[in-house]
This record gives sequence, structure tokens and C-alpha cells, in this order.
Amino acid sequence: MHQSEIRSIGNKVALRNGLRFKNYLPKYILAFSLYLIGYIVTLLLLVIISFSPIIGFMWWTDFISNTMSKAYQFPTVIASLIIFIAILIFSVRKLYRTTKKVNVLERISKRVKILWVVICKMPQYVSLKEKIMDSYIKDFYTEIKEIEGKNIHK
Repeated sequence: MHQSEIRSIGNKVALRNGLRFKNYLPKYILAFSLYLIGYIVTLLLLVIISFSPIIGFMWWTDFISNTMSKAYQFPTVIASLIIFIAILIFSVRKLYRTTKKVNVLERISKRVKILWVVICKMPQYVSLKEKIMDSYIKDFYTEIKEIEGKNIHK
């Protein structure tokens, strides 16, 4: 085989691979745009939910305050944003590695389900942690008062 023949075979392979990539490029763009739209919508929802007490005239304030009373705290919002950004970076990296064998939309649906679980469960975990801390602090103060009471009686 001459150098020119090897080069022409290489060019054919490169051309075929390029065409294959072009065929799958619209799917990748669609999947990536769906990811972005999904994350932007969820982040907007999160921001609206977390700052809705400030906008008092909104109709969903009462509903959310009844269901997720502890979700308004700012640390929860920051933690959720950090989780979203981490999942976004992870998803984009995974998306670039995706081959034609794996259904991209199936992966997206799984990630979205995970996201909604995170959104729904996070305020509960925060409130649970606060309850534990509150009870711990109360016990601590009662112990201090008992010790002070004993010291006064002495």
C-alpha cells in the first residue's frame, strides 16, 4: 500500500465518522436544550417558591406556606441551587459521552425524576434537622437551668 492509498482510506473513514456525527448532532442539541429548559424552569419555580412570602399578594403563598412552611429559609435555596448546578454539570458531561445505543430522552426523564425528588424532599430534611437542633438546644438550656438552680440552693 502506498502512502496516498493509506491517506485516501483515512480520509474516507474520517468523512464517514463526520457524517455519522452530523446525523446525531440534532439529537444532542435537542437533548441539551431540553436539559437547559428543564433546569431553568425548575430553578425559576424554586426561586418563586422560596421568595413568595415577600410577594404577599400571590395566590400560591398560602398554599405553599401550609405545605412547605420550612422551605423559605435561604440556606435551603442555596443548597438546592448548588445541587442543581452539580447535577447540570454531571448531566452535560454524561450527555457528551452518550453513544447511539443509549436513549438520551430516557436519561433525561430519570434525571428530572431525581431532581423532583430532591426538590420535594429537601425542605422536609431541613425541617427535620431544625427540629432535632431545637430539641437539643432546649435540653441544653434546661440542663443549664437545673445546674444553676442547684447552685443557688447550695
